[in-house]
Amino acid sequence: MATGHTHAARTEARILVIDDETGMREGCRRALAPLGHNVDTAADLSQGRVLILAGSYDLYLIDVALPDGSGLDLIDPILKQDPDAICIIMTGFGSVEMAVEAVRRGAYDFLSKPFTSDELIVAVNQGLERRRLKAIEAQAVALAREGEELRQLDRVKSQLMVKVAHELRAPVAAVQSYMNLIQAGYISQDEMEATLARIQQRLQETLDLVSDLLELAQLKQAQDQQ
Repeated sequence: MATGHTHAARTEARILVIDDETGMREGCRRALAPLGHNVDTAADLSQGRVLILAGSYDLYLIDVALPDGSGLDLIDPILKQDPDAICIIMTGFGSVEMAVEAVRRGAYDFLSKPFTSDELIVAVNQGLERRRLKAIEAQAVALAREGEELRQLDRVKSQLMVKVAHELRAPVAAVQSYMNLIQAGYISQDEMEATLARIQQRLQETLDLVSDLLELAQLKQAQDQQ
């Protein structure tokens, strides 16, 4: 691989280089490792599959023509394991048809051999930037979904507060009315027992509602502590 001026990478990444040429594998390592990237290598499909399953890589540099098959066949298992992984295909037999096939399978970019260190680093930096942007987009979607859930929760809480206030107000207001009638002398001795029973019933309804609210609050507190 031809050498050139290096460009600083923004963040460290885990990169796997799969190529049957020792010079190409080591050339990629020499270009990328000084930028802070962790670079592993494999010489064929079988070694590549082992490392793909064992590790979690951010970006893959894959040769098409490997001793035991086509590197394009690795794209699908890589993306199944990590849909945001970046796959860059390398080949000495570059063609429009090959590039289209690689992209169709999910590759991010295509490098024709021989390429310079600068070309490699630019492709890698662009790929890693794409991965970062996808991660940010996913986070934004999650936050938006969480925000909507919080807004829905707030609406439910508001509705619950209104309902609870109404449910508590009704029996208290009834008891107050009965007490006003008793104090004003409108309840006869014959009616007193029945009136007191109604007051007791209303008070019990209030206590039951308060107990339900306390139980709900305790369950919520226990859930938040888990």
